[in-house]
Amino acid sequence: MLKNYYKIAIRGLMKNKMFSFINVFSLSIGLVCCILIVLYLYDEVSYDSWQKNVKRLYQVGTVFVTGGKEDRFPAEPAVMAQNMKNDFPEIEQTARMVVFSFFGEDRNLVQYTQPDGTLRSIYEPNGCATDAAFFQMFEFDFTEGTPSSALSEPNSVVISQEMAKRIFGNQPALHKVLHIAGNLNGAHDFVVKGVFRPGSEPSHIDGNFFISIYGGGLADRMKKDGANMVFDNLYTTYLLLQPGAAPKNWLCFAAGCDRGKYMQYIQRNSRYLESSWRG
Repeated sequence: MLKNYYKIAIRGLMKNKMFSFINVFSLSIGLVCCILIVLYLYDEVSYDSWQKNVKRLYQVGTVFVTGGKEDRFPAEPAVMAQNMKNDFPEIEQTARMVVFSFFGEDRNLVQYTQPDGTLRSIYEPNGCATDAAFFQMFEFDFTEGTPSSALSEPNSVVISQEMAKRIFGNQPALHKVLHIAGNLNGAHDFVVKGVFRPGSEPSHIDGNFFISIYGGGLADRMKKDGANMVFDNLYTTYLLLQPGAAPKNWLCFAAGCDRGKYMQYIQRNSRYLESSWRG
């Protein structure tokens, strides 16, 4: 029975070759497009889904309103993270991160003085500066060092396994000194306190190395700015909420409090900038 069906189908296809080709070709293109769309959507929604605390992690955003036009920016002043942690008990931990490429610094000069005195230099992309709590909030697969204390001291750096191999070959990287130079943070020495293996899952955090936010030009910049909450929006701010904290209720609560406290500061200290929180 099935054999007869196959014969009839083949005869129909051979009888109208052009029509059959158009149908089969169109069906194939449609199926390929559907598969590609599904794969793309799956990749997009899977970003950072592998993080253990993904349901409690949030990134703070800033909305600049100028002449009725809203511009959204994923960075805040340096003091925002600590101020929010002090004001809202729902926040368990905060971390700031400066992504150098956001500000036109695509590569950093990294130098290592080898035991024989020769200087090895490379240009490394995707550099970041962050707080010590960053590796406590986000999971990274460390092959050397301890994540919880990797950036607990100023002038510390955590590098990727590929970067470590380019600089040190097959030698251990832990506790060796790198000289890292850039426009935002200046040129300073950093001690390697950790090496991580990049994950295969997609993530919006794409850093080859993470230096401590303290111990360089950024630390001097933060000290100069003090409690200023208007200028120097360089710092991407992450929040880890307490277990059981309801995100929607908390965000609406934070919006009301921020408008009363933070907006007054902004309005007193800026002639041209307005900011608003969205719950």
